[in-house]
Amino acid sequence: MQVRLLATLAFLLVTIPAARAEGPSPAEQADIIGRHRSAMVTVEYELQYDGGKPPAIGGDSAAGLVQQDRPLELTGFLISPDQVVAPDPTVEDRFVKGIRARFGEDATAAHPAAYARQQGAVFLRLEHPLKGTQPLAFAPGEGPYGAVERNRSSGFWTTAFQPLPSNLSVRDDGSRFVYLEPPCLIVDSKGNPVTLQFTGELAPDGAWKTPPSQWEAVSAGDMAQALSALQKTAESALLRVKIELRSPRRTVGVPMRRGDEGESATELNVPGVVLDERRLLVLAPLEPKVTARLERMLVYPADGGEPVAAAFSQTLKDYGALVANLEKPVGAALKVWPCPVEEFRNALLLGAIVTIRGDKRVVHVGRKRIPSFWVGWEGRVYPQPIAAEEEPFLFALDGRLMALPIARRPKVSTQREGYMEQQGPATPMCYLTGHLADPAAHADLNNVPLTEEEENRLAWLGLEMQPLDEDLARADQVSHLTENGRTGALVSYVYPDSPAAKAGVEAGFVLLRLHVEGEPKPIEVMVNRGYIESFPWERLDEVPEQYYDRIPTPWPPAENDFIRTLTDLGFGRKFKAEFSDHGKIVLKDFEVVRGPTHYGEAPGYRSKQLGFTAKDMTYEVRRYFRKKDDDPGVIVSRMEPGSKVSVAGIKPYEIITAVNDQPVHNVKELEQLLTGGQAYRLSVLRMTQSRIVNVRLAEVPAGTEKEQPGKPTR
Repeated sequence: MQVRLLATLAFLLVTIPAARAEGPSPAEQADIIGRHRSAMVTVEYELQYDGGKPPAIGGDSAAGLVQQDRPLELTGFLISPDQVVAPDPTVEDRFVKGIRARFGEDATAAHPAAYARQQGAVFLRLEHPLKGTQPLAFAPGEGPYGAVERNRSSGFWTTAFQPLPSNLSVRDDGSRFVYLEPPCLIVDSKGNPVTLQFTGELAPDGAWKTPPSQWEAVSAGDMAQALSALQKTAESALLRVKIELRSPRRTVGVPMRRGDEGESATELNVPGVVLDERRLLVLAPLEPKVTARLERMLVYPADGGEPVAAAFSQTLKDYGALVANLEKPVGAALKVWPCPVEEFRNALLLGAIVTIRGDKRVVHVGRKRIPSFWVGWEGRVYPQPIAAEEEPFLFALDGRLMALPIARRPKVSTQREGYMEQQGPATPMCYLTGHLADPAAHADLNNVPLTEEEENRLAWLGLEMQPLDEDLARADQVSHLTENGRTGALVSYVYPDSPAAKAGVEAGFVLLRLHVEGEPKPIEVMVNRGYIESFPWERLDEVPEQYYDRIPTPWPPAENDFIRTLTDLGFGRKFKAEFSDHGKIVLKDFEVVRGPTHYGEAPGYRSKQLGFTAKDMTYEVRRYFRKKDDDPGVIVSRMEPGSKVSVAGIKPYEIITAVNDQPVHNVKELEQLLTGGQAYRLSVLRMTQSRIVNVRLAEVPAGTEKEQPGKPTR
């Protein structure tokens, strides 16, 4: 056994190659650090707020630095007695109070002299040399190479040496690189400076050995001119667009649904991008319920001239924007960079941030760099977020637009997981080229302006449903399919002749989820009650009339989260509904269709003399009151405090079935019967209790009362 073990060890000693040298010894490393420590300085950026906004660095807010009264500290490398090369933090000039370079106790003011195009670095000119420093002297040298880096560690500035990594990375496009943590000084085998490194990637072909003095750079003067030109371009082509919307139609007593709180605006001010003489891309991620109320768009030119009208053309299906046609040219169209931007990692770019608050538009320009990329929708590559709050429009140095902050429009099935923000990540223009070249092919045909009569249209399946709970889910054998009743809904009623009835859906089925072509995931069905299940009719007389507008409808509203989801899918969209029939899975084919008139859009009539508004009885109202289609009656929808009918004792949601013993089937008949008289005998029904209410008007001169019939009331 011992002989065999010795033989094995001997074999290993012969076959295993000798370990490669680890590089300089600790003593040699300390010598290299000591030789170059006098060329490493601390660059301090003293930051400040501007207009109430904190500075941002690499996508993160730097507010903490300002609040802690300390500068942003970076390592800089002295390449001449009065010149330092340091990482470019791309902080906008408006946030920088001053820049200093420090070595030990000595400090001096510093000013940008030039910006490296590709290396992510800035050249700083010092007002005077720093005591005790010694600039680096670069020269080509032989390997093995090493890296000297200086960073904060546990609160202390620490300088370290490490051999240059040899682990090679190869991208699918064939590019090769060795990763090295920036920033650092690269030295040869003798410890002599070869170059500086600020990007984190070294090409194995040795092209990185170029000293900083030979880097391609843009002077501070040329950068100032480029930013000035971009300011003019952005002022002219990134304009304020005012979107005017109708007031949303609210029905008294109907509770707000998901997202309604943010859908009540009547005016929006958003950025617009001039595409050409007649077209504008409006960066407004409007949901269908909001676009339905769109009445007018006005574009405000940079010169302060009269606004130019823009007509709605189409909403982009995949992005949070719409295309508008200009009444006449305004501003100057932007030139576009048509190619992918992956090759511009750390490259010097320009950026413009457009802020619109009310009717004020402010454009700030500055240097930008893309530190890295991330993979998003459909595997596309996007720049990592660059700013802390507002993402910039990205431009090449020649002024061509490379990327813009446009929100990706989420699919209906993923909307509950995160609503679309006003702005999105920087999206390369190459991804939008096809959408803008043929916007009609990428339009959302269901996200369009509508008339007031169509504004509240809803999809229709013909079901009444109640939410599940743990007990119901267990009883219906769907606990494992509904997360113990958290999702899914129990069908409690199927309307005759509805799509659900025609598909064979019955009360007692459990609707689990919807499967829609083009949606990335099934849509889980969730139903919220959102109304008083047991309406306190017996206490209605106790409610003061000033609170009538706050009384919710006794019946469940036609619009709930499920119906809103169906509506947002768009009319004509086909889907499969997954049901459970006592534990057996059943799939039913449907198409999203528009439902019958519901209470929220029903025609109404307001009697000024009597002081109330009535609406037609719609399908869900008749279902609640158990009324047939031909039964007479209109529903009292609104009461004016102190009015004739209020004093007479009529309450909201009571049914007027007759006027002067003449049956009333709709508001048109009600209008005819309430015109021209001075005394009315109203037959009123509260649930199953009927009564007669007599209302007498004061003498009114002939011709002064003219009721307005007809269209749905707000």
